[in-house]
Amino acid sequence: MSMREATTRARAALTALENMKSICADLAPLDTPMTPEQLQQRARLIHGILRTRQQMQLLRDRAIDLDEALQRFRARRAEIDAVARSTAASAAPAAGEGRRVA
Repeated sequence: MSMREATTRARAALTALENMKSICADLAPLDTPMTPEQLQQRARLIHGILRTRQQMQLLRDRAIDLDEALQRFRARRAEIDAVARSTAASAAPAAGEGRRVA
């Protein structure tokens, strides 16, 4: 999943959650009688909320995985840079040994 796609999904999930908060505030209490249509609407709403929460958790998990990968990359890059510096530092005196000044 690309970063742009993840961002788009995150925005959609947050928007859906915000919309569902206001809808949930207007729901009839569970102890009041409801028509089959109202029950179906409530079930769709609950399903949507659960699906959105699941998507948000997947995005959080993906963000954690990406952060860990970035940390591994930076550590590996630092190791490579350190080896390159030590190689360059050890090669420099060897090149200067051939010159003798009397």
